[in-house]
Order: sequence, then structure tokens, then C-alpha cells
Amino acid sequence: MLPTKLGLVGGVDTRIEIVAVPGGEEHAPTRKQLLDRADGVVFVVDARRERLAEARASLEELRAIARETEIDFDELTRNVNDLLAEVRKEVAVLIPPAWHRFPNSFSHIFGGGYAAGYFSYKWAEVLSADAYAAFEEAGDPFDATVGKRFLDEILSVGGSRPAIESFTAFRGREPSVDALLRHSGMIAA
Repeated sequence: MLPTKLGLVGGVDTRIEIVAVPGGEEHAPTRKQLLDRADGVVFVVDARRERLAEARASLEELRAIARETEIDFDELTRNVNDLLAEVRKEVAVLIPPAWHRFPNSFSHIFGGGYAAGYFSYKWAEVLSADAYAAFEEAGDPFDATVGKRFLDEILSVGGSRPAIESFTAFRGREPSVDALLRHSGMIAA
């Protein structure tokens, strides 16, 4: 989770929280719960040909959750270039030319430093799997006691303390890779 204060946007004091939820069927209840409270979604998939079926399945899952929770999928999803154009109209000093497609560029991959970014993705998966394991240990992905502890120790404190302190307060220990390895089928359940 990445809480971010944007300041005044269109006269409204704006704060967003970015939550990354990994794929996999075991995380479907988490995605459903988060989508139920979301104002928007950034949908990121691996677009390689060999992963296309998984990407389509993920998109269909997102659509199904939106239908189930009576969310207008078209309102929820927007083209990133259109959204960026709206934000630029509000705050940009210079507007780039229409052909400019910065959000679609890949210089972050080839320009160096991507390995460090990839590590942060993997670390987010470790934290997510370990947090979800708390619900598994309780025997219910919607366990109210664990959910309240998650709300109190992680969501409610936001960025007011280091993330590792919030996680440790939630789990009662430092993060462990065991849940991610188990969910990935790399160790026995």
C-alpha cells in the first residue's frame, strides 16, 4: 500500500492509496474486497503473447467482480492517456504534443535501475502473501478479528510510520517468505 497526498486538485484536498494485489486464485477474495471500495483501478498485466490468456482471464475476473458489486466497469476503468490529459490540463505548465505517449514507454526497463524496482514488486508479493496467510491461519479469508487488526495496524496508519513497523504490528513478527513460497507451490502446504 502506498498512501499519497496530492494536495489540492480542482479545489479538493486529495489523497490516494495505491494497493497492489498479486494475481492467483488465492488472492481473489482480497481483490474483490478492495474493488468494492475502489474509486479507480490501474490494471497491469504481462502482455507477452504466452501470458495473454492469463491477462484476459484477469480482466474477466475484474469485470465479474464489478458486476457482482454493482460497480459501473466503464466508469471505473479509464484510458491512462485520457486521464493524464485531464490532469495535465489542470496542472501542467507545458502540454506535450498529442503524439507523445510517455505512459506507454519502456525506458524504465532498459534505462537502468529496473532490477531494484522488480525487487520491490517481489517484496510486495511477500508482504501480501504473508498478510493473507494471517486470514488463512484464522480459517476464513473474511475473519473479522484479523480484518480489524489489518485495518488498525496497516490501513489506518497509512504512511505515518515505516511500513515494516505496521506489518510487524499486524503479524506480530517480521515478514516471512513462507506463505509466498507455499502459494506458488514451491513448498508444501
